[in-house]
Amino acid sequence: MEQQKLRVGIIGAGFWTGLIHIPALQASKNAEIVAISRRNSELLEKIKNGTGVQSAYTDWREMIENEQLDAVIVATTHASHAEPTIAALKKGIHVLVEKPIASTSKDAWAMAAAQRESGKILMVSYQSRYHPVYQTVKRALDAGTIGTVRQVQATCSQNIGAFLSATPQEELEELMKGLGQPEWFKNAGIVPGDWRSNPEEMGGGMFADTGSHFTDLALWFAGSQAKTVIAFSEPPENPQEAYLSVQIRMTNGTLISLSSNTITPGNMFAAKNNFRILGDLGTLSCDGERILVERVRDREDLPVEGQIVTSVQAFLSAILDGGINLTPADEAARVVEVTEAAYISVKEGRTVQLRN
Repeated sequence: MEQQKLRVGIIGAGFWTGLIHIPALQASKNAEIVAISRRNSELLEKIKNGTGVQSAYTDWREMIENEQLDAVIVATTHASHAEPTIAALKKGIHVLVEKPIASTSKDAWAMAAAQRESGKILMVSYQSRYHPVYQTVKRALDAGTIGTVRQVQATCSQNIGAFLSATPQEELEELMKGLGQPEWFKNAGIVPGDWRSNPEEMGGGMFADTGSHFTDLALWFAGSQAKTVIAFSEPPENPQEAYLSVQIRMTNGTLISLSSNTITPGNMFAAKNNFRILGDLGTLSCDGERILVERVRDREDLPVEGQIVTSVQAFLSAILDGGINLTPADEAARVVEVTEAAYISVKEGRTVQLRN
C-alpha cells in the first residue's frame, strides 16, 4: 500500500521559501504542498499560480484552521516566528521554522515549551548541522581527535548590501536568477527595502540572521552552554552592525571567539565561515570545504564523509522515519540568548551573564 503523502502548509512564502523550501518539497515523494500563506495578496496569487498549490491565504490563522495539515514551514520575519509556530504545535502540527528560531529568547523558550507540551517535532532550519563537512568536524571533536576542546574561533564574512539599500529591482532579480530562482517567483522574492533592514523584525543585524548559523555551529562544537558574553561593534551608517566581535565563556570552560563582518565585497550569498578549534592535543581548521588537523608531530586532512541533507529532507525524515532532530528548539534558543547578550553588551558596554 502506497504511503500517504504528508500534507504541508507554508507560512511566509518569501524569497528563501521560493528558492529552497518549495523546490525541496516539490521534489519529495513523501510530501505535498497543500496550502500557502503570505500577507501580500498580489504576490500570493503569483506564487499560487506558479506552484499549482490549490489553497492560498493572506492569514495563516485561517490556513491552519481550515486545512488538514500534518506539517508547516514557518518562514516569516524573525519577530513573527513564535505565534504561528506555537499555534501549529497546539493543533498537533509538526513545524520546521526558519532560523533564528525567534528574535527574543523569551519567544524562543516559549516555542520550546510548546514543543514539549505537544510532543510534535519542532526543527529549526540550521542546515549546516546536516552538512557532511560540519558533521565530520563534530565527529572528530567528539572522538577526541584534538583532545579536549579549549577554544573555538569562528569568522563569518559576507556582503548584505541588497538587503540594506534600495538596490534596483532588476539587479535583485538578476542575482536571484543566478541562484536558480524559479521563473514564476520573479518579483516575488527580495524586494527593495527588504525587512532584513529593520532590526525590530530581525532581532538585531545580520549577526542575528545569517550569523546565527556560525554561532550555532560554534556552540555545537564547544559542546556546552554559554555562561558569559561580551561583545564589541563598530556601527555603520545603517541601523545594523558592519563589524561585531563576540567573546563567550562556556559552562565547561571552553572559550569561543566570534567575528562577524557584513560588508565583504562580493555576492551577498557568498558568505564565508572559517573555524579554528584548539584542543589540548592539537588544532582543527575548517573553511567549509577542507578540514585540517594539526598535532605536534603530524598533520592530516580529514576525509569528508556523508551527503548533503536539506532542512526539508531532515524534517520529513524526522516525521516519517524517526530521524534525529539535530536542530531542536532548546539548542536554537541558546543561540538567541547569545545573540541577545551580544547586543546588550555592545549597547551597555558590559559583560553579560547568562542563566543556565
